[in-house]
Amino acid sequence: TMSMTGNENTTSGLTDLAVLGKFGVYRKNTRNMILALAATVALKMPTGAEDISTDTWDWQAGIYGSWRSGRWGNDLNLTYTWNDFTSRAPSGITPGDVIGVDAAFSYQFSLGSSGNTSLTPVLELNYRFSMANKSEGQEVGGDGSIFFVSPGLKFTYDSFIIEVLIQNPVNQTYQNVEQNRRGLVGFRYMF
Repeated sequence: TMSMTGNENTTSGLTDLAVLGKFGVYRKNTRNMILALAATVALKMPTGAEDISTDTWDWQAGIYGSWRSGRWGNDLNLTYTWNDFTSRAPSGITPGDVIGVDAAFSYQFSLGSSGNTSLTPVLELNYRFSMANKSEGQEVGGDGSIFFVSPGLKFTYDSFIIEVLIQNPVNQTYQNVEQNRRGLVGFRYMF
């Protein structure tokens, strides 16, 4: 739902498709802890519903760190997103690049006696800094940032994971645009 100058417009549908690859760089397993570092690469394609899609091809590179000790888990993800790397945005305005920092804290509860099923409450802290959009090489508007506190839940069965997260914005500095609470649902298969 978008509100502007007293008018409100509501659109619903699926957003753009994103594909992410994660490649292990370092891993250390001991009896009491696991430490891992990985590189991530993602591509977002403009496949979303009209008025929801950004209509741009974007790619992202990042570094992911993970530490586990017993049932506790901590993750840190640093990313840089190059928006509209094809320079073919239909509007003629290239969205600004984005720097992201995500930290997650979790505690895993085992379900059943087999040990392959678990339920994990999660608390994420998400920060995004967006650089100014550009049109013909000139900045349009300004940069901005947003900080989310995001509680969630992860269900794991063997190699299949379902995650649900509610992102609550607690601080944002975007000009003329305000983001509200949003929900994220993720599906993963580990192979």
